[in-house]
Amino acid sequence: MKPTLQLIAHRPVVANDSPTTLQVLVRIEAPLEEEATRPDLNLALCLDRSGSMSGPPLAHAKQAATHLVERLHPSDKASLVAFGSYAQVLAGCRRMDDTGPLLQQLQAIAVDGGTALHLGWHTACRQAQLGSEPTRLNRVILLSDGQANEGLTDPDRIAAEVADWQRRGVTTTTVGLGLHYNEDLLAGMAQAGGGNFYHVQEADQLGPFFQIELQGLARTYGRSPTLGVEALNGVELLRVYNPLDRTLEGGYKLADLVRGCPTEVVFEFLVPACAQPTELADFRLAWTDCQSGERHHFHQRLALAVAPYGQFSEFPFQAEVMRKRAVQLAARALKKAVRMIDTKKFDRARATVEAGLDFLAEAGSSPELDHHTQQLTRLLKNLDSGAYNEVRKQATFASITSCSSSIVLSGGVREFLALPPEERTPERLNQLLGGTQS
Repeated sequence: MKPTLQLIAHRPVVANDSPTTLQVLVRIEAPLEEEATRPDLNLALCLDRSGSMSGPPLAHAKQAATHLVERLHPSDKASLVAFGSYAQVLAGCRRMDDTGPLLQQLQAIAVDGGTALHLGWHTACRQAQLGSEPTRLNRVILLSDGQANEGLTDPDRIAAEVADWQRRGVTTTTVGLGLHYNEDLLAGMAQAGGGNFYHVQEADQLGPFFQIELQGLARTYGRSPTLGVEALNGVELLRVYNPLDRTLEGGYKLADLVRGCPTEVVFEFLVPACAQPTELADFRLAWTDCQSGERHHFHQRLALAVAPYGQFSEFPFQAEVMRKRAVQLAARALKKAVRMIDTKKFDRARATVEAGLDFLAEAGSSPELDHHTQQLTRLLKNLDSGAYNEVRKQATFASITSCSSSIVLSGGVREFLALPPEERTPERLNQLLGGTQS
């Protein structure tokens, strides 16, 4: 089975007597099969053991990583790297038919020195490369609670290296723990590396997010997907609401296709007056199948009926399109608020978050919009209390997850995170997401 590519215009018609501005939601869904085969994994765990990790942070990191390793299949591969002032391979890449040696090394990690984050990550990439195969998902999972202060520390240079490794088949997920790490660095690495970025404020919350990451990997159907868009018949592509990176060919890079977690992108087109129904745009989806390692693609075109502009009121808005557009506008507002915080323009930061709330309110109500509204309302309260560092991290996390259709935003994951801690089991998460992957 192949993915579905759904094209939803905010109105089902364009005008035959004047130009039309058209919003289009593109929804891509991996096939959700009851007995879908889980891809083999190749994980490189990269843990910060600098002095700031002493005590509960390191203890909870070990516990979360242990639970992740215990959920791996015998055919999976894993390695373990720890970094302080230097990086050390504690367990080289090997199959997980015997997890004992890796778990033993994991429990023996002790705090040491500064934060050579780049060196630790690069060492983990080398380990992942050793176990890399065309049909495996190769991912580095990096956890840090501090600022990179040894070795290479420039976020742009590190992100460029992460993107290069992503092109070579090794993706990167980052987990920022607490309130003292560099969210620009970690979020930038995850975006460049085709993985996820998680902001985890308290160490005892690490476990659920490691579960979410593993579940997302287990459900991955397609790697390195791209979406090409060609406007047809005089139509002009005005903008893409999601801040997506471009491919060398001019397409858009998407997050991996995960079963049960749709990828959603909102476009805006300017359509000239059309005398008759016509094709407006061609969309090309390409991806690498996780099971075969083969590259696939297909095209789908958007065509709409026409009507006089004066009759548009007879064709109501598709509320779903406007909701998704509002989420992206709110995410943009959060990014702007971060810039305002950086320049100590806190009143303008507050006004920007309020503007994001206005976008959401104008789009109506839904469980998704309610979630984002609650998120932004909490940010306002934290701004008013002067918790600017906390707001900056929360806003960065919220904007990144919104823009990338992160698994964190799926309804099942939101429900999972709202459960009491004792009910947040891997089995319950799998049930909420649907399907049988584990």
